[in-house]
Amino acid sequence: MLEAGGGAIVNISSLVGRVAGRGWAAYGTAKAALSHYTRLAALVLAPRIRVNAIEPGSIATSALDGASTPEIIEKLESAIPLRRMGDPEHIAATVLYLVSPAGAYVTGKILEVDGGSQLPPPAFDRRTCTPYGSMDQPNPPRARHSRRSGMPGGPRCPAPGA
Repeated sequence: MLEAGGGAIVNISSLVGRVAGRGWAAYGTAKAALSHYTRLAALVLAPRIRVNAIEPGSIATSALDGASTPEIIEKLESAIPLRRMGDPEHIAATVLYLVSPAGAYVTGKILEVDGGSQLPPPAFDRRTCTPYGSMDQPNPPRARHSRRSGMPGGPRCPAPGA
């Protein structure tokens, strides 16, 4: 990009990089670091390259397949001020804005595309694919580690909006 004369970079962070929530320690920390890196990179690469990030909230993607029941979707949407999850098109439109001439004076910013969310979505218990904090699972279980992967055991459940 520098050799070509400039450009724009858009990183995809997450709402859980901004707000704390049970079950999101590693993911939230990584996304918070990406948001901070975005600000740092914007300073280093300016004025030729603009660097921004988007922090999506709960987005209706295939990541919810297999773990989304009407009950879970209702719980997610009730925590969003706009009372609905976002669509992938909302994220795409934000990327388009940031890389277009309309966003030419925007750098080092983190745009929150989250329907006004102030709370993280529930994290899923990998053993049961139910959200922590649900009536069935008031507290997260103690992690048991698999010898093969070194990660907590049980099935992989999608993260809302991931």
